[in-house]
Amino acid sequence: MSRVSTFGQSQSLLNTLLRNQAKVFDSQEQLNTGKKSDDFRGLASEATTLMNSKAFLGRVDNFKKIITNVQGKVDANDVQLNGVLNMARDFRQNIVEVLAQGEAVAFEESLSNTFSFIADSLNSQVGGTFIFGGSKTDVPPVNGSDISDLVAAGSAADLFQNDQQAQKARVTDNVLMDYSLLADDIAGDLFASIKTIADYHFGGGGLNGTLSAADVTFLTDQLAILDDAIDVSQSVQTRNGLKFERLQTIGEQHEDTSVFLQTFISDIEDTNIAEAITKLNMDQTALEASIRTLALIADMTLLDFI
Repeated sequence: MSRVSTFGQSQSLLNTLLRNQAKVFDSQEQLNTGKKSDDFRGLASEATTLMNSKAFLGRVDNFKKIITNVQGKVDANDVQLNGVLNMARDFRQNIVEVLAQGEAVAFEESLSNTFSFIADSLNSQVGGTFIFGGSKTDVPPVNGSDISDLVAAGSAADLFQNDQQAQKARVTDNVLMDYSLLADDIAGDLFASIKTIADYHFGGGGLNGTLSAADVTFLTDQLAILDDAIDVSQSVQTRNGLKFERLQTIGEQHEDTSVFLQTFISDIEDTNIAEAITKLNMDQTALEASIRTLALIADMTLLDFI
């Protein structure tokens, strides 16, 4: 005689219903959060890979921030270097014109303005720190801003207060870049040239009016020395520009790596919305079928089979 085990069958159907209900809940959770799981346990074997990838992404993003900060400082260096070079070239042009005319007009003013402008540029600050002082960011790298300070100094080098410790930043795991410039590297030769001219001007009666033969010889010689000093400052600017380009290249590499890692991490932990919607619909259909079947079994009795 055949028997119908109502209790056993109901329990089996009930377990199926609960599993389908859990699947629906999981599918809804994935759609709501956009994530496959709300913890690493739900990602099973990929959890370690995911954690390592996120840690790597964090380092890359930190390097990107450092590079952006350093690029701003390198760019500030270039702005001040442009000013220094333009002022030095203007002073050189003034000497050329004086020699061409054989007469010096307002030469002392040009001499004084040139030194003061360059000194002020070298004492520039960014964020309250002196950018050309090396590690001595709280001390003006040039001690003096008036031509009288330069004349009174034993040598042009005596005016520089920067140390020789360039500021550095780690821009990759393996690259520690020094990005700051030092005041004496930029204008040591310029100040020496300007001091020689200033000492001659203030110590020999001044370069005013018609030039003497000695004045012409002196200025001609100093013009060549000034050209060499300008070339030194120009080479510093060139190196600064190369640093900016290198930072830009490294920054682009970090950006590419960041995009790759974000995509890689997304593939592991993010939900495919289209697939999740399809799965939710299927899970809901299965849940409805389980509910209907359980309801039918609940209404069924042995009388239905007698």
